[in-house]
Amino acid sequence: MHGRPTWGNDLRRQGAVLTTVGPVSLDFGAVGKGYLVDLIANLLEPQVEEYLIDAGGDMRMRTSHPISIAMEDPGDLSAGVGRIELSCGSLCASAPSRRHWTDRSEDAAAAGLTALHHILDAIDGHPIDRVLASWVVTGGNDNEHPTGLADGLATALFLVPPEALVAGFSFSCALMYVDRQAVISDEFPGRFFIDPNIHPST
Repeated sequence: MHGRPTWGNDLRRQGAVLTTVGPVSLDFGAVGKGYLVDLIANLLEPQVEEYLIDAGGDMRMRTSHPISIAMEDPGDLSAGVGRIELSCGSLCASAPSRRHWTDRSEDAAAAGLTALHHILDAIDGHPIDRVLASWVVTGGNDNEHPTGLADGLATALFLVPPEALVAGFSFSCALMYVDRQAVISDEFPGRFFIDPNIHPST
């Protein structure tokens, strides 16, 4: 595509195989953190009846009473836009509000890319600008690694609508878009605070 960033001579692709000419550092960040939560939970489950693991927002729990979890406002990190009540399963959220920066270069300004964050559209290389935040809940018994799955889905929802993902994965979710409108799936164990722009989703 015209204007798409390229790796130049640093990377070669043959089918599904990528070959680099120099050292590469891979950051498995989100899904890796969710996977680690699942490894810890799998160690705990045979030994304890109740637990709550919170690794910087990647959560997995099994408790006798629901835990109340605030849904952080992506536009105001000191406020909430809703609340989730969960006693069993995994919860992950994704938003660029904590990992973003400003590019003040003339090239960035000319391209309209002064506000940058870590969730990119692989087609054009630009930061996603349609979604503000996503919240995903997966069941504890639906998958061997439900927290890793929830974290991957929370990021995927910035690029793919929920209805395109439900065919392959079992989850519930809530999304907030840049115009502050929101959608929430029927099975999602939480709610947004009263807002006329929130619409239910299947």
